[in-house]
This record gives sequence, structure tokens and C-alpha cells, in this order.
Amino acid sequence: ERNAFKNCSSLKQVNFQIPSSPCVIYSNAFSGCNCLSQLVIPSELIQIQERTFPNHTIIIQFFYKSE
Repeated sequence: ERNAFKNCSSLKQVNFQIPSSPCVIYSNAFSGCNCLSQLVIPSELIQIQERTFPNHTIIIQFFYKSE
């Protein structure tokens, strides 16, 4: 969903559950999430759209997990 976590300024980490079908992280999903430091994505992720993390300066840990 677009703007899924938009302006969740205290959001620090996201751990996506493994979906039953391929998934996409949409534009502006993390817009305004300036405290986000850890992101865990499933192997079923097929696309991270442009401007998913607009104006986000740093993600300290980025994990790609498989089953």
C-alpha cells in the first residue's frame, strides 16, 4: 500500500512477514520515517518502487531473509 508507514516518525524497525505471493514496497511507504534503522524484507519481494524512502538519510541494518 502506498504511504503505508508515512510519517510514523518514531518507527525504528520493520520486519515483514513472509507473504504467500510476491510483494512490492510502494512509493512513499516510509516517507517521514526518520528514525527507521532496521528493515527486514522477505525473499518474495519483487520490487521496491522509486521514492520508497524519500528524504531518509540512513538505514543502519538492511536484511534480506528467505525461508
